[in-house]
Amino acid sequence: LLFLMIVKQVSAQDIESKFKSSDQSLSFNGTFIAKLPAEQSNANSADGRFWCTYDIGRVTDEVREIKNFQFYHDNHLLFTSDQVPGSDLYISNSGYIAFLDLTHHYKRELTIHFVSKTGSHLFSETFIAASVFGFSSTGNKFGVGNAKYLKLISIPDHHIENYKGCDQFDIAEDENFIAAALAGEMKVYAKEKLITAFKTDFIYPRRIKISSKNDIGDAHKLNGILLTSFTDEFCNSIAVESHID
Repeated sequence: LLFLMIVKQVSAQDIESKFKSSDQSLSFNGTFIAKLPAEQSNANSADGRFWCTYDIGRVTDEVREIKNFQFYHDNHLLFTSDQVPGSDLYISNSGYIAFLDLTHHYKRELTIHFVSKTGSHLFSETFIAASVFGFSSTGNKFGVGNAKYLKLISIPDHHIENYKGCDQFDIAEDENFIAAALAGEMKVYAKEKLITAFKTDFIYPRRIKISSKNDIGDAHKLNGILLTSFTDEFCNSIAVESHID
């Protein structure tokens, strides 16, 4: 079953007052984000419970030093590090940290160092020309890739799944399903097996959302957003959004 919906004439104020909770704020693109747990926070997990502070050291072409790193769960300090191996970072809702190391950017290499919430180095992986990244909402899987490849990394066991490339992707809450969008087509996979594919007419997808629950939940968007969704026996809902020109 395929649904198509165009959302029009919805103000940011209306959405914010009706749907957001007290611990969320509304971003410029219409998505709800957790408020930073502390004013001095430099980065945080999507739910805001894990966060960090750091200083910026020496900065060169595409590379910056992150120094005096401190990592917190709520307001409890978990670990500190004088310097971390990366120029940027992602924090998952389960407390894993992915440090993006651009030391060899001139070779189009990106090395991602995965670190536990207590500061232990787990493993590192290197990718070529990676351009899309992100943790699952549960926080145990991390996706990385580009238009030619997509790899889904399970942090606890270092298992890596391989998929065709995409411009945008999303991982379902149960981490069993993944949606990938590329140049007007959406594909949905379960454990590396293609479940379904369909055309979207979105040449440049802005963001996608897949859910294994029986609702979309992320369908409250700003003016000028197009959404489609479908349901089947494999995955209850999927939403795709794109600007309408």
